[in-house]
This record gives sequence, structure tokens and C-alpha cells, in this order.
Amino acid sequence: MSQPIIDRNQRRYEIAKEMLPTIMRTASAILACGHELGPEAEGKTLAEYCAESACAYADALIAELKKSTENLTPVVTDTKEVAIGQVIEFDGVKLICVELPEGVHECTGCAFYNSGSCRYKGPCSFTTRTDGKEVIFIHKT
Repeated sequence: MSQPIIDRNQRRYEIAKEMLPTIMRTASAILACGHELGPEAEGKTLAEYCAESACAYADALIAELKKSTENLTPVVTDTKEVAIGQVIEFDGVKLICVELPEGVHECTGCAFYNSGSCRYKGPCSFTTRTDGKEVIFIHKT
């Protein structure tokens, strides 16, 4: 269960490709009204200016999205049940699913539990697991 890898170049291309038609229409309308596009368009063809603008938009959007997600705590959103003894990878760390020892309060010692907040959204309680067991995730040694 590793975190998805984002291909930033592919994402940049997709965003720029989506923006290009709007930028082309806007630039064409500006030129059709007899106005100039501005100093950043000087010496460039309309296609060059629009492609550069679409890439700049994509870069700005990606930079803003990165800023807003830098402080987010990763969360496991996969809701599939993990078998006891199964090793998963989360945020670059290998964890093993183990049955909660007798007499230990739920979530105590779980790698996903921190300050009253759980970063695991899958079944770990005896009430939600098919095997009726209470489990936690610990660092694999």
C-alpha cells in the first residue's frame, strides 16, 4: 500500500493542454479587437505565446497545489481489510498488521494513531473486520 507517485511532467502537460484552447481564444479575441498582447508576446508567434502562457499557468497551479499539500499529513484511504501478519508500506515505512494484545486499549501503539487522530481509514476494529479481531499496525523490524 504505497502512496501513488505523481508524474509532475505528465500533470504539467495535462494542465497546459487543458488551458491552451482558452488562452488561444482569449489571445485571438484581443488581437481581433486591435489590441496587443503585451511585452511578453513580443517577437513570438501566437502559437509560441499561447504555449508559453499555458505552461506558465500549469507551473503556477502546480506550485500553488504543492504549497497547499506540503503540510498535510498522509492518510491511508484504502478501505480494504489488511490481513494479520501482512506487511504494508505507508509513506515510505514498512508496517505490519498485528492483533492487538489482550488488555491493551484500542489504538495503543499503532503507527497510524497520533494525538487522538488516526491516519488509517480501513477496518481495524473487531466490529468492522471480517475476522472479528482488533488490530494495530507496528513498524516492521
